[in-house]
Amino acid sequence: MNATEFHREITQPLRRQQRRLRLLRAADGLTLAACVALGAMAVQLALDWWLRLRVDLRAGLLLAVLAGCAWALWRHVIAPLRVGFGVREMALALEQRHPELNTLLVSAVDFSAGRVGDATTNSPELVRAVMNEAAQAVRGVSIDALINMRRSRRALGRALAVLVVVVVAFVAAPQTMGIWLDRNLLLRDVSWPQRTQLIVDAPKDGPIRGAIGDDIEIRARVADGYQVPRQVDIFFETASGTSGRETMTGVGERGFRMVFSRAREDFTFYLEGGDDVTETYSVALSERPVVVSAEMTVEPPRYTNLPVQTYPDGQRSAEMYHGSTLTIRAQVSKDLASAALYSGTQVIQRLDADERTLAVAVTPTESQTYQFELLDRDGLTNSRPARFSARIIEDAAPKVRMLAPNVGNLVTQQAVLPLELAFTDELGLADAELVWERSAEAGQSNEEPVEGFKPGMRDFETRRNWTVADTHADIGEALTLTARAHDYNDVTGPGVGSSTTLTFRVATTEEMLAEFQRREQEYRRQFERLVDSQERLRRQLLTALAAMDQAQALADLEVTLAPLERQQRQIRQQVGAIQQQFVQALAEMSINRLDDAETRQRVQGGIIDPLGALFSRDLSDSADLLRRLGREKTVALAADVDPAQADIAGKMQGVLDNMLQWEGYQETVGMLREILQLQRELNAETKQKLEQRGDDFFED
Repeated sequence: MNATEFHREITQPLRRQQRRLRLLRAADGLTLAACVALGAMAVQLALDWWLRLRVDLRAGLLLAVLAGCAWALWRHVIAPLRVGFGVREMALALEQRHPELNTLLVSAVDFSAGRVGDATTNSPELVRAVMNEAAQAVRGVSIDALINMRRSRRALGRALAVLVVVVVAFVAAPQTMGIWLDRNLLLRDVSWPQRTQLIVDAPKDGPIRGAIGDDIEIRARVADGYQVPRQVDIFFETASGTSGRETMTGVGERGFRMVFSRAREDFTFYLEGGDDVTETYSVALSERPVVVSAEMTVEPPRYTNLPVQTYPDGQRSAEMYHGSTLTIRAQVSKDLASAALYSGTQVIQRLDADERTLAVAVTPTESQTYQFELLDRDGLTNSRPARFSARIIEDAAPKVRMLAPNVGNLVTQQAVLPLELAFTDELGLADAELVWERSAEAGQSNEEPVEGFKPGMRDFETRRNWTVADTHADIGEALTLTARAHDYNDVTGPGVGSSTTLTFRVATTEEMLAEFQRREQEYRRQFERLVDSQERLRRQLLTALAAMDQAQALADLEVTLAPLERQQRQIRQQVGAIQQQFVQALAEMSINRLDDAETRQRVQGGIIDPLGALFSRDLSDSADLLRRLGREKTVALAADVDPAQADIAGKMQGVLDNMLQWEGYQETVGMLREILQLQRELNAETKQKLEQRGDDFFED
């Protein structure tokens, strides 16, 4: 048998088995790889179904599945196919299955392939003999039985099983398999059919925005028709890498919330609850817009003549008069979407927000607080707006004071009233005048400018004498007198200031003198009671001093003298009050031109001056002496007490005598005035009778 015949009978069948074996190995490896891929995908589906994986986790899991499938292909397909085996290996496998061949077939295959040397080494006859013998031996062996078909059948069974599982899965649960393909192979954002569906309150086209340092509240709710889970967890991770998990708080029947207190950096989060896992949301934080600096300018109304006042940054309160213009210029920290000036909840003015400088001018009509409402381009507002206070100062009306010292309610026609006038206004006086009115001309006021006043003065004081005779008021008429002034306020005014109105009644000289006499008698009776009190005080002092030789009385002397000292000081105060009453009476007489030199000398020298000496010196020294005696308890001081008391009693009696003398004088004068008045009335009556008789005579 030559090589050609050996190749046809032996080599070609072995080569066919070689190709079949390679094909079966590839099929067996592919079915194993398919089983591995099917198992990995089943695990992938189960994990995604159970955990509702986010897209990033699904992408990672897909990479793991692909890596597993690649390993299975390498392990069961590529690696086995890379193992080299040819006809010789097939012959060797056949000899192993049929030991009776005893390496004859392998030797014949080597001879036919020329792997045992050339003709010089092996004779052609030997080669042909070996091939013939091998061919004879193989004729009784089935080369086709070399491949184990049971393994092929197992591979075919695995392939069919994989195909059946896939077909059944897609036929029995097409929706589930379709969602699996979309979620795990195409990585689309498709949701699994679920019992719970969480909806996060978040914008669709961007992150949740908040302010740095604020509480960031995350809210979610369960969609209608879905089951509310027992709890919802939030998983978060900050920009710096800090991550965590918290359980959200239930709100109502279907809501949940979580508050990140005083958030300082951006973070991302997603929610898990029931069988739902949300997508990942981001929270972007930024600073709120604020007023970084501001300047306030107040332009007062023109009538005030005040300069424009500027308040620097940091001073947010300004005082101004009605009609002032307040201008606020503010610098903000970032670009704005809108801005407005508010007072409380009322919009005062909407502002141009194109620049970071805001300027607004207002004219407040009342005290108000303003604030800027700022909205930046992230939708954040200024949570604590800067406040600007405008406090309206009322331009008070002029203050006018008028005093008529020592003037009573009754005046004579010849009286000259001393007036003390004072006019004040913070921003300047427009005029100052006296306004008087007679009761006989009710409603008709008479105005007199105040001498020495100049428009624009802020403070003006003067004294002047006002003559009652200039009013031509009759006896019995009432006079009202008022000082009045106007200011320059042309916004809410002008302001008018008036003094207290003084009212006088014009009386006769006799009526005035009778009034003075009545008052003098009253003052004299008051002083008589003081003289009696001083006498009782002296007697009590003598009693206390007489007991000083007793030890107990001497020890209690300070306690005994203390009330007497207080009584002495009370008498002193009452003496001073009576003195002022006589001063007042004498001044009124002078104002009404009812006094003369003799009267002034009698009252001033005989009553007022002695009472002044008692008040300022004698009674005060007596009280001090009693205090010293109570403390020192010496005989020398005790000896001075009674002489001092006797001196006071003598002086008080002298004043009382002068009062009685002056009172008698006044009674005499009054009587003479009454006689003169009666005489005048008699003369007038007689004249009238004579005139009547003359008329009767001429008529007869």
